[in-house]
Amino acid sequence: MFRVDRGGDVTFHGPGQLVGYPIIDIAARGGDIRQYVRQLEDMIIAVLAAFYIDARHLTGYPGVWAGEKKIAAIGIKVNAAGVTSHGFALNVNTDLACFENIFPCGLDHKSVTSMAEILKRPVHMEPVRTLVSETFMRVFG
Repeated sequence: MFRVDRGGDVTFHGPGQLVGYPIIDIAARGGDIRQYVRQLEDMIIAVLAAFYIDARHLTGYPGVWAGEKKIAAIGIKVNAAGVTSHGFALNVNTDLACFENIFPCGLDHKSVTSMAEILKRPVHMEPVRTLVSETFMRVFG
């Protein structure tokens, strides 16, 4: 276990996740932190749609949700200059048992899922990684 200086309470990063920690000068983009988080969520939702996974925002809960289960966590930090660190973790082929002893993102009444669980098959990481990269570039220029 490691302590980090980002929002979101307890999380897990491990095999089967695609983790992205973008470094963005959001001050130069208007400084709207909520918009930045929403753009990260929208980017992941678009990626999941390409795999025919219905994902969405869940009012009051950051991250990306498939039904009532979190499929992607988002936890960011913005320094005094308006530059981001930390980012997102998308559960692709994640062993969901790794979440059993924590309350992911501090949510004790919610559970997590993965692309593999929803699709009922393993998902190759490379196409997901490529699509995340392409979609990220389209969203953030």
